[in-house]
Amino acid sequence: SLLYKLMDTPDWTIALEGGLRYVVADSSIDFQRTGEARRENLDVDDSVIAVIGADLERRVSEGAALFLGVGYNVDVVQGEITIPGDTLKDNELHGAFVRLGARVAF
Repeated sequence: SLLYKLMDTPDWTIALEGGLRYVVADSSIDFQRTGEARRENLDVDDSVIAVIGADLERRVSEGAALFLGVGYNVDVVQGEITIPGDTLKDNELHGAFVRLGARVAF
């Protein structure tokens, strides 16, 4: 991601983010068809998403801050969802997000 500090004061920071992320999917899903005894695996491929967002950060002490962020994920390359002998659909990861946390410098 690329980050841009839109506002940077001693106590408050607003940072904008834009970037790409590679998402590793490990579904670990087994299923059994109705009327059959054998179990099969549902497989989900990895994906690539674009991320846009913004964080508001409040410094609470030297080297520590609390932040609240919002943003949106956009599918760039969707991973396929497959079962033996068939492709079901694409794995969609687009959507809004909210993040809340703490940053600590050490």
